[in-house]
Amino acid sequence: MTAEEYQDHTVITAPQALTGAFVNLGSPIKMLGWDEMAVYTKVTDNDSTAIQMAVYGLIREGGGEYMLPIANIGETKTTLKHLIYEFSETNADMLYRIRVRGIPWIQLKVKGTGNAPTPGTIDSCIVYCTARL
Repeated sequence: MTAEEYQDHTVITAPQALTGAFVNLGSPIKMLGWDEMAVYTKVTDNDSTAIQMAVYGLIREGGGEYMLPIANIGETKTTLKHLIYEFSETNADMLYRIRVRGIPWIQLKVKGTGNAPTPGTIDSCIVYCTARL
């Protein structure tokens, strides 16, 4: 069995309202030295539909962004064909796994549609990083 090192980051400290365009969820997170990250989110949908999360890699903090594939840990069949994950349950706790080996920084982004009169929120978001020792 391979030993693993672990660290977690709280991405947001207050709920973030959803908008119709992708917006940053917290600040970029430094990933150097980590192999994989798991993203845990708590969502309140309210009047928002098609709530989505995207994960972007960055060469350096504040640098150009590129999308990364996401796999939902709760799914029995993993597919990486969609780079944007759409929440499939209302008010759901969701856990995603993203491979980050060799990616210096990541930026999480979220959006929702039909946000009136009460937009949904991402209530909490925690990133768990792991590395094989």
